Amino acid sequence: MADLNVEDDEYCFACGSKNTIGLHLDFKQVENSVVCEFVADKLYQGYAGILHGGIASTLLDEVMAWQLIKINKIMAVTVRMEVKFRKPVPIGQKIIIKASYDHCEKNFHFVKGEIRSEDGKLLVSSTGVFAEGKIK
Repeated sequence: MADLNVEDDEYCFACGSKNTIGLHLDFKQVENSVVCEFVADKLYQGYAGILHGGIASTLLDEVMAWQLIKINKIMAVTVRMEVKFRKPVPIGQKIIIKASYDHCEKNFHFVKGEIRSEDGKLLVSSTGVFAEGKIK
């Protein structure tokens, strides 16, 4: 993965400011974690009133990547990700998406993510492995 070059052209589906159909996520540093608040529109539902699992996975993938970007100052791409769906993620209600750094092994970074309801209930959790890339 040493030859991996990454470039941000601001069209990322999750966080890109130029992507007109994107999620426009905005991540903030809170101590040693990255956090984002999000209210899912009905456009992103699976079953009625429930966020589509693919969108929930996207939220987690993105927050874990931003953990590396904002806190660890590393550009990286997802190598592997595991998602555990614990409770339905509601449409139209604020959710909190958060990531924390776990550890590094030979330029592979291990990160944890979670989606919680506004009242703190764990809805979805994830672990991810990311490979460092070089900024193009």
